[in-house]
Amino acid sequence: MTEHDLALESAMSTAYWLVKEGLPVSKFGSLIKFMKLRKCPHLHNLSVAGNASYMSDVAANEMIDAMSHVIQQNTDEMLKASPTLSILADESTDLTVDKKLVLYGRVVDPTTFIPTTKYLTNIELGDATGKAIANEIVSFLDSKDISIDKLSGFGSDGASVMTGRKNGTTGKLLEQNPALINIHCMAHRLALCTSQAANQVTYLKEYQTTVTSIFYYFKHSANRVHKMKEIQDLLDDPVLRYTEVHDVRWLSFYKAIETIFRTLSSLLTFFGQEKDAKGTGISKKLDRYEFVSTTYLMMAVLPVVTRLSLIFQKKDLDVTMVDVCVTNCINELEKLKAGGTENTYMKQLKIDVTKNQNKFYFKGTPTIYHAELSKTF
Repeated sequence: MTEHDLALESAMSTAYWLVKEGLPVSKFGSLIKFMKLRKCPHLHNLSVAGNASYMSDVAANEMIDAMSHVIQQNTDEMLKASPTLSILADESTDLTVDKKLVLYGRVVDPTTFIPTTKYLTNIELGDATGKAIANEIVSFLDSKDISIDKLSGFGSDGASVMTGRKNGTTGKLLEQNPALINIHCMAHRLALCTSQAANQVTYLKEYQTTVTSIFYYFKHSANRVHKMKEIQDLLDDPVLRYTEVHDVRWLSFYKAIETIFRTLSSLLTFFGQEKDAKGTGISKKLDRYEFVSTTYLMMAVLPVVTRLSLIFQKKDLDVTMVDVCVTNCINELEKLKAGGTENTYMKQLKIDVTKNQNKFYFKGTPTIYHAELSKTF
């Protein structure tokens, strides 16, 4: 390779890195200038006769297009060579709220028999019915000269439009390939399972609302965030920000609840001083034995379920281990429920919440109104 070729290779590597990191291509030129300033190898030979500098957005986009074409060719070759193909599909919307269908393919290298997952395409959907999605998938396979008979599996989030046996995507694909296996994402099923189980407990609905209220109370107020930071520093709590939670994905609560648990003293102190209507309302929710004890309970339960979810999300999951992992998770939860093996967090609850002359104290502060959990759970 010539010195100029090596320089172009370095520039293309830079453009590739920008794309992988999700950074704007407009930064390409300034990044190259910085790399030249730091005397990175070869880049001083990037310009040709003082005319073509290969440092503009246009040049970067041309490099990205060229790399994209090569990657697409390699993916197409893998699709054709693989003895079988599974499609993973999900719907989403872009910034302009246009419906999109993203497709991933699970293929097998015929020489090594090692499975791998490849991004296939992102299709704009004019119609989001099961039939329309199935037609888009079949059209994509046709464009790659791949028979639908090669499709062995179809994975989705389990929405009725995807899994319906009559009018859903699965049903329409089964009409053309009866041997197709439908798979509802295991991690998503676990999230739905935990969410629906939580909805059966009346107080957990209120608890979920309270956790969400905490996030939104701080979200748009730098003054409140600063005040909370001062209290966290004063009480030697970790300086953490409260994170957003989602109704559908109960497992996303773990990070939010962990933050609340680790800064609970600061949280109770902060809202105990708030005088506005929202702050006072949240304070009344937090300043109860139910909220404190449920936070400790969630810290005992959620890590057990989260570990199972992470196992389901492994890149190379050994399906023979699924039954074992699920059984272990259930056994751990049953032991917690029966009180056979008291969790560290539940032991800590008995230390942090004490009773003296019919008053309940959290870490020595007499601010917790008590209501028997047996009346709630």
